[in-house]
Amino acid sequence: MSNEFICLHCRHVWKARVAEYGDWKRRKCPNCGKRNTVEKDFYDKAVEEFANSLRTSPPPHPPTKPAISATYRLLVKMFPDSSPVKVLLDINKAARKRVRESASKQNQD
Repeated sequence: MSNEFICLHCRHVWKARVAEYGDWKRRKCPNCGKRNTVEKDFYDKAVEEFANSLRTSPPPHPPTKPAISATYRLLVKMFPDSSPVKVLLDINKAARKRVRESASKQNQD
């Protein structure tokens, strides 16, 4: 079985067997060689939960419990022995971008 992975450094997406990348310390991007990689499905779910949180919470848009929970599940699954700060900041940035793009698209309609 193959899963899609995404590099948080260069945004390269590729497919690989989970058995090859089960240990995050061995997993690295085939494009740039960095080890900042996650399963794309988990990453996309965390970004979407964060984006929903930003859309529905009043300013200054603190993340909701489902957004925090989805992000935490991603971090525990993908980086069990690593500092999650960089991934959390990346998810926050991607979610804010998604909200801006969605708002821009609605304004064009």
